Amino acid sequence: MKTNRLTTAVKNLLTMTVWAVSAGSAMAQEAPRSPSNVVLGDIVITGSRLARPELESPTPVSILTRDMIDNSGEVNIADVLRDMPGVGISGISSANSNFSTSGGGINTVNLRNLGDSRTLVLVDGRRFVPGVPGTSIVDFNMIPTDFIERIDVITGGASAVYGSEAIAGVVNVIMKNHFEGVDARAQMGGATEGGANTRSASLTMGSNFADNRGNAMVNIAYSSDSGVWSGQRAISTTDTSITHQGITGAFSSFNPQGNIVLADGNGNGIDGLYTFDSNNNVVPYDTSLGFNRDAYRRITIPTDRTLLSSIIKYDVADHQQVYSELTYGYTHTHTAIEPFALGIGPNGASDNVYAGYGGIPLTNAYIPTQLADIIAADNQYLADNGDPSCITQSPDVNCVTYLGVRKRLTGVAIRSSDAVRQTARVVTGMKGDLFGTNWNYDVYYMYGRTTDAQTSTGQVNVQNLRYALDSVNQDGTIVCRDLVAQALGCVPINVFGANSISPAAAAYINSPATQDAVLSQQVVSAVIDGSLMKLPAGDLHAVFGAERRTESSSQIFDSLTNSGLNGGNALPNVAGSYHVTDVFTEVAVPLLANRPWVKDLTLEGAARSSDYSTVGRVSTW
Repeated sequence: MKTNRLTTAVKNLLTMTVWAVSAGSAMAQEAPRSPSNVVLGDIVITGSRLARPELESPTPVSILTRDMIDNSGEVNIADVLRDMPGVGISGISSANSNFSTSGGGINTVNLRNLGDSRTLVLVDGRRFVPGVPGTSIVDFNMIPTDFIERIDVITGGASAVYGSEAIAGVVNVIMKNHFEGVDARAQMGGATEGGANTRSASLTMGSNFADNRGNAMVNIAYSSDSGVWSGQRAISTTDTSITHQGITGAFSSFNPQGNIVLADGNGNGIDGLYTFDSNNNVVPYDTSLGFNRDAYRRITIPTDRTLLSSIIKYDVADHQQVYSELTYGYTHTHTAIEPFALGIGPNGASDNVYAGYGGIPLTNAYIPTQLADIIAADNQYLADNGDPSCITQSPDVNCVTYLGVRKRLTGVAIRSSDAVRQTARVVTGMKGDLFGTNWNYDVYYMYGRTTDAQTSTGQVNVQNLRYALDSVNQDGTIVCRDLVAQALGCVPINVFGANSISPAAAAYINSPATQDAVLSQQVVSAVIDGSLMKLPAGDLHAVFGAERRTESSSQIFDSLTNSGLNGGNALPNVAGSYHVTDVFTEVAVPLLANRPWVKDLTLEGAARSSDYSTVGRVSTW
């Protein structure tokens, strides 16, 4: 159902743009007509809704021009924005989300390091549908790069104008207003040390139609980034740790062959740690037999992105324009880290699959003879030194009673996340002047929807693993002890030594995890601006507006993730929505102008009242 709705949006997008471009071609032979000018001389700049005769702003505006974007060589606009001084470290980006349980490959912007959710992202002064469940954070992967004329960034003082999400500031992506012709571009890039291979291609077409009353633009773009593996950079090929003595190797004790501890009934270790050498002989553990996690990790996440966009504008009369914007974005990202770190005891550690004290029973049929001999010798030693029960059938808590194991499950799967995200956004509105006066209006409706379908690999079905670890030898065949589990397909697992897990056992304990998220946003907005009266120093300019916005978000996980039985934290399903009604105003009162000692002195103010369905009324000024 989710995909069908987005597919319908894409079909509508293509139908409208084909109609518009075709109409433009048909009208090309008619006598040209000068398009009407909807905005009468004044312009609206970021940080204010007041139309002004010049590029003036009550708050400093940083501008990223089209040339800057093109010259950067970046395929994602978020990477360009992060180079600006007022932009901090993104909470989610291709370079820091490889370990995220969700959100891998999303690209966000974080103004002043105050948090991505406190940065308001606008497209032509209008909101863009969020891309992260349960937040207002926008995924810049979904904003069409080739339609961008410039990007305005303000860092503060915008809450009274735009609302509470603008605490850190505003990123306003300004799109092209008019385009005629065909523009095709392509680029490739890469790194000399390997990885980071980027490709992008784009086709933009535009044409006037209806005797030059209208203009339609359509763009299709594709980009890909191969990402970078840790092993492709010398600094990250090997696990390291930083101590007061410097940087040292830090191999993980969760190795593929298994790190064994003998434990008593209280979870205390008896004897030392054991592992297996290259011939699967039992040997004392040392750090050189650890595991290099960086061999499986990514530094940046590969991202494939496809965007379809159109902008259509049509003058229904002089100074009266209807407009429509349609955007569809599709991204495919893939994270990868080392295989699951299986922890089995011994002392109630958080990584214990037995959820407390406990471990592999000594009756496990796969315990190697060498290890069984060590266990017998340890219990004999304990018996000879005061605890005879250590060699009986009912040993007490002072004896070796079970085994703890730390093992890297390379025989199951790497931990990865494959995410497909789709965003559809439709804006339709009308703007112009009011009855030929100096008052202008802009009324629009916007609907946006994002879906995020994610499948993760490499997790473990903890309940199945417990059954598989409790194995016995039955008439020469090793089987699971629990008869019900046997009937349900239990496959015993051997965790002792390298390459010990059979494909059947790996499939039995493997637990792919799923997440399906849906976000939607609806906005109805109306704004009027103009001159209230003429003062000696100029016009008293004012803006009045109202907006109704509804946001909803849901995030649904598989049942094992809900219960925490796939080797990770228990994550509940989350769904919710809210609506907010805003009324706002701005005024600019000219006090003095063109005096010998002052060119312009203007008092400006802005106020906004927001009524949330969740927290009630909030006012900013």
